[in-house]
Amino acid sequence: MIKVMIAEDNIHISKNCFKFLTNDENIKVVSCTLDGEETLKDYFKLQPDVLLLDLNMPKINGIDVINTIGRFAGERSKCNIVVVSGSSDYLYRLYNTAQVYRVIHKPVDFDYILKTIKEIPVKNKEINQKELKGLLAELRLSIFSTRVQQLITAINLAYEKPYLLNNIKDLYIEVAKIYNLSPKTIKWSIRTSIDTLNRSVSIDTLCSVFSLKFRPETVTPKYFITLIVEYFKQE
Repeated sequence: MIKVMIAEDNIHISKNCFKFLTNDENIKVVSCTLDGEETLKDYFKLQPDVLLLDLNMPKINGIDVINTIGRFAGERSKCNIVVVSGSSDYLYRLYNTAQVYRVIHKPVDFDYILKTIKEIPVKNKEINQKELKGLLAELRLSIFSTRVQQLITAINLAYEKPYLLNNIKDLYIEVAKIYNLSPKTIKWSIRTSIDTLNRSVSIDTLCSVFSLKFRPETVTPKYFITLIVEYFKQE
């Protein structure tokens, strides 16, 4: 689940953006703020994965919001701010501000905003590796096997870069680079791990572990990795 915060003083835009984004089951809008002061308060309290930020806001403008967040090294390294603005005079400064991932010009294109959100690596939180290995062991996967180690790598990459799950082949390519193997080898390795899972763990067990509302007919690599990623993002 990607936690998104909307900072926009135009209530009409804010409401429409909220409505559009919450139609996606992988997005959770944690706050909608109307001024910069409220934005900073909620940002540090809620720690969103992505901040959609207008520049022309009352009390504290967007540039000052960016500069305030940028004073903290841990925040500055996230690069998780998406500026959505009709102002062009700030753009030169923004492109030289490390934590701004992208500038999107108004009028608002919600489809493009959603696409951008899903591209942003989530750097402010990492999967607890001990907990991840414990979960896989509970599902009867040997965490000491090379194949499961490659599966773990794929899970961590998908958690950091959710867009890789749009096409599982892209995820295999990234894992292959790490292990200096071919994507086909990684594909076979991960599929073998999932085949082992399907043989040793019942669907009822998976439904219980991941609190599934429906019973899947089959568990594919993409589906399983998505389950794990969402499990840790909802913590």
